Amino acid sequence: MKKTLYLLLISLPILFIGCDSDDDASLDKIVICSKLADGLMANETENVKVEINNLLNSQGEFNRLEKSLEKLIEQINSCPTLQVQDYCFGCIETNPVQSEIWVTVTLNNQTITKAIDLSQSDNKFIFLRIHD
Repeated sequence: MKKTLYLLLISLPILFIGCDSDDDASLDKIVICSKLADGLMANETENVKVEINNLLNSQGEFNRLEKSLEKLIEQINSCPTLQVQDYCFGCIETNPVQSEIWVTVTLNNQTITKAIDLSQSDNKFIFLRIHD
């Protein structure tokens, strides 16, 4: 009994030390990637909006919006089923100007490409719409 209690007391700190918040971050990323891919494949604007805004909100703040767009592209490209094919910063001349990224999704032996338009608000990007 003493041996069991002794082993338990030694094991508990090791278990707590072994827990890492990076695991939670990777799980969140897997969930976001999956939901984003599914939303793009099904052309579900609201689901894509939630996941793109989650990625944008997780970035922190940048001095330049170009850096935020580069970070978003990096985040999307790190998803196994998603690849940014093309993008433009401030290329849609509206007020405020909009940016666009073209994302290719390969899922269940199907490949589609969708455009994601981003608008600017309070010096940061927000999702605007998806289209072909």
